[in-house]
Amino acid sequence: MKLWKYIIIFIFLILSARAKAADYPSEYALYTVFCPAEPYEIASPFSRGVQSLSGLNLIASKIAAKEIKKNLSSFAEGNIKVKVHSFSATDAKAGKFKSFEVKGKDICIYSIFISEIMAKTRCKYIHLNMETEPIELKEPMAIDFTAQFSENDLNNILRTTTYKKYFLSLKFNSKKLNLIEVSHPRVSLKNNKFHFKANVKAPFIKTFIFNIQSDLKIIDNKIKIANMLIGSNSKKIDISSTKYFVGIFNPLWFAQLVLEEHDCKTLLKSVKIRNEKVIIDGSIFLRKS
Repeated sequence: MKLWKYIIIFIFLILSARAKAADYPSEYALYTVFCPAEPYEIASPFSRGVQSLSGLNLIASKIAAKEIKKNLSSFAEGNIKVKVHSFSATDAKAGKFKSFEVKGKDICIYSIFISEIMAKTRCKYIHLNMETEPIELKEPMAIDFTAQFSENDLNNILRTTTYKKYFLSLKFNSKKLNLIEVSHPRVSLKNNKFHFKANVKAPFIKTFIFNIQSDLKIIDNKIKIANMLIGSNSKKIDISSTKYFVGIFNPLWFAQLVLEEHDCKTLLKSVKIRNEKVIIDGSIFLRKS
């Protein structure tokens, strides 16, 4: 699997290597357990110093960044920038690096739209097999990310063919909800709240607009609806099922499902709505290929 895809999807999803998802730590303090331990097999301090002063290290870092960006651009649409920090030119040639930083704007991958994403490797030692296509991990890796979703991003997700196939495959946990026809789901972000609307048709009830507003909260490492306020018309649906009903139409939940299909383990740290954008902070954990 391609490491680079994982950061972009939830999301995220912006590093490109074939890797298996790790069993992620439950606390950030466990980073030191997950990441490779010192000493690292890298060039000597003298050699690194000479290569740094000569400019070889800088050149090698730029070449590596260019290759990684080329790999990313082969499957991810959008404006992507990659920065690589290497120990030395000889280490870079061997696929050994201090860290990576990836920034993306207006990204689209696997029907997931993201306005902006920033990702940085957390481990102090990264070892990749640069000779393979795609690149493979030779050591485990932890990656911190921040992703921003606009209202337009979320609605674009809801309009994709991939989402519609997911929607048609749904089976509600309520017999009453299984009789409901839902169309034209849409999301808006106003006053730091998540707003959801959809056209709903039910037996013996004229078509009406279902609408709610809510906060977003991380519960059991998933982004879920919280503190929900229901529009007057929406109460035509059984109140006990409403939260579940809205939850499964949440495009952020769908993005997580896509991520899980690619065996990516994430640790979500925070989610908030600011300036009409959903901002998610978290980490991704991957073990070596």
